[in-house]
Amino acid sequence: MFKGELIFKDADPVYSRTFFRPYDAIGVTFVVDLMQMVGSFSGLDITVQHRERDEDSWTDAGIFTLPDPLLPGMYTRIVSPVKALVRLKFVQGGGDWMRLLIYLPVWS
Repeated sequence: MFKGELIFKDADPVYSRTFFRPYDAIGVTFVVDLMQMVGSFSGLDITVQHRERDEDSWTDAGIFTLPDPLLPGMYTRIVSPVKALVRLKFVQGGGDWMRLLIYLPVWS
């Protein structure tokens, strides 16, 4: 199920909303669809981050493997185990702007 659209041009990190892990889940699958890119890109880093509700800082749980050169398409990352709160972190390397579709996580 489609969750949101992200259009950005920024070298600073951009974050998805925070997703709450169901009590009976251990892992998560994220799907991101890179729809459009304008300009010359040196890459895109997509990191799955997680933390417990009582923690103040996020830690990296997994990284999407993207092709070089970066091409439009759907990319999937499975991470297990994950803590109670999960989000995606996007860092764009160069270019004018890009358009991403973010799908709801699938819990396992």
